[in-house]
Amino acid sequence: MVGANFTYPEGSWPGADSEVLYFFVHVPKTAGTSFLYRVVYPNFAPEEILGGVRIRTFREALQPVHRFAHGHVAYGLHWLTTRPVVYLTFLRHPVDRAISHYYFIRQCDPQKCRHNRYEAAMSMDLVTFYRQPPFQNEMTMMLAGIPWHKLQRYITHPTFGRWALQRACYNLQNRFACFGLQERFEESLQLLAHTFGWKILPKDVRAKQTRSRPRLEEVPPAIYRTLAELNELDMILYRFARRLFNERVRQLHLSSTSI
Repeated sequence: MVGANFTYPEGSWPGADSEVLYFFVHVPKTAGTSFLYRVVYPNFAPEEILGGVRIRTFREALQPVHRFAHGHVAYGLHWLTTRPVVYLTFLRHPVDRAISHYYFIRQCDPQKCRHNRYEAAMSMDLVTFYRQPPFQNEMTMMLAGIPWHKLQRYITHPTFGRWALQRACYNLQNRFACFGLQERFEESLQLLAHTFGWKILPKDVRAKQTRSRPRLEEVPPAIYRTLAELNELDMILYRFARRLFNERVRQLHLSSTSI
């Protein structure tokens, strides 16, 4: 059973069919690693999981044994396979996500794992970093789809952003079988468990945390407003996602708390 508003591209959700590929659109810094540890690893064997998905190598990497895949890749991998794809994702308050992502990049050890935005983050302050169009509204562009995510760095016209937002909202409501909110993580896991019948591991320490970063409530109001303006599409998308999430929680009679 999925949310009442969900419609699968072929007309119906493929359910537990062995050919189904579950794909987790992992937006950076949205509790994705915790999701993997508490939900994915307990329900899928290691050989069934394809991690670190990249668009260029997806066709060659995907094998019949794979039942679950994940990566920092936008919606749209169903265009690259004949298998039915069931999409999942997590979202987060855009300003909080932006702050966490910026400081996470700066704290990466370039000798162990060189983030492709490391030099930019190290050479710019928080606000200057997000004044760069390719770094803005990442949730919207990833949910809108691969073309939108790729073209964002080249097209800055407001109309492009509005179209991307419309597509992201549509996809979230109609193309994602289930999604969660980082700020309501436990409820999100309940929703996943109810939707797919998956078992959920007990709460544990998160595997990856950004160590030194200001909390959202510690951010000066002027910086908060600026980051919200620079990620306006994500702010609108997130408000839409919260309403949709509340509707689905109420439909399933799960305990709901406001944020």
